[in-house]
Amino acid sequence: MPKSTMTRVISALIGLVVFFVIALSDALVFEIALGVVILFMLFEFLSAFKFSKTLIVTALIGSLPIIYTTLISDYALLSFSIIAYIGVLAIESVLCYKKVSFEDISKVLFATLYISMFSSFIGLMRSTFDFGIYYLCLIFTCAWMSDTGAYFIGCLFGHKKLAPEISPKKTVAGSIGGVIFSSVGCIILGIVSVLVSKTNANYIALAIIGIIGSVLSQLGDLTASLIKRNCGVKDFGNIMPGHGGMLDRFDSVIMIAPFVFCVCALLRFAGISVF
Repeated sequence: MPKSTMTRVISALIGLVVFFVIALSDALVFEIALGVVILFMLFEFLSAFKFSKTLIVTALIGSLPIIYTTLISDYALLSFSIIAYIGVLAIESVLCYKKVSFEDISKVLFATLYISMFSSFIGLMRSTFDFGIYYLCLIFTCAWMSDTGAYFIGCLFGHKKLAPEISPKKTVAGSIGGVIFSSVGCIILGIVSVLVSKTNANYIALAIIGIIGSVLSQLGDLTASLIKRNCGVKDFGNIMPGHGGMLDRFDSVIMIAPFVFCVCALLRFAGISVF
């Protein structure tokens, strides 16, 4: 096995251990850890664009109420937080018009809403549903199994490129492999939930979530690749050897989290449980 692949695997295994320790911890500890990760990802994104320290600090502080109100499902306060945040950015753009462009403000607003609000649905998955740990793992199963399948199948059978101008290493075979791995991974998660916690896993729903989740996972990955290409950087950071920064590891998870939450919530509303 190549050294780069070995580094990637070891780093992933360590990350999995840390993930399960945090996922199984107290709700407050989990939400604080999630908030820290979100802020770190937002910082990596903004740093890639080399925004001013003032604008970065504004974004990090402004994201806090957005994260909190999303986690507690207070949508009235969430709306107010977003409106207030946009107002603050508008004021900063006027006061610092020589240093901060409207394009900068638009990028910061997108990053804050996309990273902060979308990622907060990870916390909602754990707190909203019975057997929340399995719903939480469902998000990461879609993302990480899709990534694993795309990587290994792409290395073995990948020839035709998927989107060479955005991400040269991604292949059509890898994309298909990612979909298959994600769907199978979700079904296996369902089997584990039945054996360990005696849930009533809905395997059809899990398979469909795995398929669509993989497509969204790859979309999130390609979106991040496009942003990095525009910024002229290879990775958002280097905190995880073989994977890059925190945002490089969670870019696909961010895209999946709201989708999985909404699907599971709609199914529960219809009287159908996934687990």
